[in-house]
Amino acid sequence: MFEAVTEGFGDRVNTIVEVALHINRVMGEEITSGDMETVIWPRGVIFEPKAMDDAGGEAFSHEEEAIVLCTTELGLRKATQEGKGGLSARESTLLLKPKVALETLVAQMAVTTKKSRR
Repeated sequence: MFEAVTEGFGDRVNTIVEVALHINRVMGEEITSGDMETVIWPRGVIFEPKAMDDAGGEAFSHEEEAIVLCTTELGLRKATQEGKGGLSARESTLLLKPKVALETLVAQMAVTTKKSRR
C-alpha cells in the first residue's frame, strides 16, 4: 500500500512536506517577537542622562559625575529577538526612562532643612 501511495502521490506529498518545513523555519526564525521589560538602576552607578531621568529635577551639570542613590520610578523597554538565516540577535528599545534619585539629593535636602530652621 505504501508503494502505491508513493507512486501515485509521491511528488505532491513531497511538495507539501517541503512547504511545511519552510513555513516551520520561517515561523521559528524570521518572525520578530518582543517582550516588555521593566528598567531599574542600582545604587552606585554613574548618572547617564540618555538612560535615566533625574527625579529630583536638579539643574545638573553634565561635567560632574553624579551617583545614583536609587530608582524612584520604573522605566520600560521593549526587547526583541530577531532571527534571519539561522542567526539570532537581541535588540532593545528604551520606551520610558526610569527616574532615579541622585546622591546629591541628600546633600540638597540637608541644605534646604538648614535654611528652613533659620
